[in-house]
Amino acid sequence: MNIQSVTKKSDSAEEAIRINPPQNMNVAEAALYLGLGQRTVRDFVALKRFKVVRFGRRIVIRKADLDAYLERLAS
Repeated sequence: MNIQSVTKKSDSAEEAIRINPPQNMNVAEAALYLGLGQRTVRDFVALKRFKVVRFGRRIVIRKADLDAYLERLAS
């Protein structure tokens, strides 16, 4: 496996998240959806910028909560 095939796979995964995002996302998916880094999303979670659900150490973020956060920023 070469670097180009890895890059193409990650680009297509990134495109899929932005075009048809899942209703529930992990931190990595939320970061792709928002166009931010994972560390930034984790910081926002710690600052309670949007609602999350925790299952042990796993963080689940609803798309509706991310969209509501973006709407608050826009207004």
